[in-house]
Amino acid sequence: MQQPSEPEGGAGRNLALISIVEGPELQPESAFMAGAARQLGVVPQRLAVDFGTPGDVFQAQLGALDPVGVLLPYATEFREILLLLAARARAQVTGPVVLAGDGVAREPLPEEQLDGVSWVAGDPGLGLLSGASGGDLPAPGYDAISMDLVSYGSDVASRPMVASLFGEMGTVGLLASRESRADLSPVALLARLQAPVGEAPVSLPPKVALSPLMGQAGLSRVEWWDRHVTDHVLSCATALRDRGVRQSVRVRTDRATPDLLSTLKEHGIDRVVFDVDRIRDVPAVPGSVTPAGILRPWVKEARSCGLQVGVNVVVGLPDETVQVARDRVAVLRELAPDRMRCVPFEPTGGTDAHDWIEHRGMLAPKKTRWERELHRPLVQESMSPDAFWEVWCETLCCLAEVEMGGAS
Repeated sequence: MQQPSEPEGGAGRNLALISIVEGPELQPESAFMAGAARQLGVVPQRLAVDFGTPGDVFQAQLGALDPVGVLLPYATEFREILLLLAARARAQVTGPVVLAGDGVAREPLPEEQLDGVSWVAGDPGLGLLSGASGGDLPAPGYDAISMDLVSYGSDVASRPMVASLFGEMGTVGLLASRESRADLSPVALLARLQAPVGEAPVSLPPKVALSPLMGQAGLSRVEWWDRHVTDHVLSCATALRDRGVRQSVRVRTDRATPDLLSTLKEHGIDRVVFDVDRIRDVPAVPGSVTPAGILRPWVKEARSCGLQVGVNVVVGLPDETVQVARDRVAVLRELAPDRMRCVPFEPTGGTDAHDWIEHRGMLAPKKTRWERELHRPLVQESMSPDAFWEVWCETLCCLAEVEMGGAS
């Protein structure tokens, strides 16, 4: 593996930070890397691309930015497009081109590495600092790096969905902690709301966790993206409470208690969000937690505490059938959540869930993965691609009903 090149420091020098747009565009990995870049004396400039961005357009954007280097946050799900973009960047930019992230150390890298492209393994942000500083900077702690949101703009009230699970304007997503690898959601999109640090979680001091809100105008809600509302999340929420900003937290049903829900409002929280990511009576995806039916008492308890309810629904899970999917939609209609999001299932790379599904031969053909505009359904006998799109559409209809109910 090549050693990372050392970016030149200096205020006002641009570092192109590649952001692959899929779901909420703001990904904590990228935001923590942007925070680390500022500590290196360069200015992170977000360059957003999607699966339809032509290579020549990407190169033209890089040329206009004239960066001292290019940083591509590495994720297994984006491997093919990242390699393509890295090659294009290498042909356009004279400075270092770096693929960085936790996944670099946790999976086999492509046999043919790109000439002149560096790989930095390690935690988002900390790995970048350690690799790029050449040992000239004192080793920082995980809790010393905060997310940097400046490149996403300061007027959150007027920008489209960047950091909201439910597409709500004026919303910013924050983290109170850096998750352990074992605690990540098995679902790629939901896992990308978190930022792993290794084998144990690390709490961010409230001042560090809240620092991304500095200079943000039009803020009306903060979504705490930690997968479960721990005592430390509550401490950070309490530090924000007196600013008059509404707050949401995610809740794992295997770690929650009724007493926990009853205390949330006193910490300034008005909404709980549950992930529906498991199917009863089939082998459970490693890391999954909640079937839809389990939510009945939790939704009732949340509403009795005066809390809104949001649900992240995962469609196309391993061993899912059309009937299972329709039963899930029936439960969701019964629960009538205040907010809902639909997520096609795809396992996040570098986790037990990804390996488990890959060993079962359920991943879509590798050669097509980066060419998609939407997630591709799993390869499984229980649900054909056509059946997946059928139940996906039915779930979206349920989502529309929830949104219409919220608008009325």
